[in-house]
Amino acid sequence: MERAIFLYDGDCGLCSAVVDRLRRMRGGETIDWRAYQGERALPSGVSVAALERWAFLVTADGRRLRGFFAFRELSRRLAGLARWSRLLQLPGMSLPGRLVYRLVARHRRRLSAWLGLRHCPLPPRRI
Repeated sequence: MERAIFLYDGDCGLCSAVVDRLRRMRGGETIDWRAYQGERALPSGVSVAALERWAFLVTADGRRLRGFFAFRELSRRLAGLARWSRLLQLPGMSLPGRLVYRLVARHRRRLSAWLGLRHCPLPPRRI
């Protein structure tokens, strides 16, 4: 399978923990796992503002998949996610998948703190 780049928030403890687990799965060696904070230049069509909201998978043919769609494609490529892949490929799964991704992404800093992950500083509280 062609090589792809997975861009994620390296300051997020939850994101980093998920990537650490995914990269060890069979097939993970075909992905360049990169925290966007360490990138000197981003792929065309991918901005820092977008990366603060979504993880991206950029395929060798130039497709840019974000959020749920990036994880759905990863599930096809990683042997450890084969069971999830069948579920995520079903018709109609993109709507609930996008909603779950959005919910987790929106609360990833709190989830990181709750799980005791060391990264991911919480945003300042507004008074």
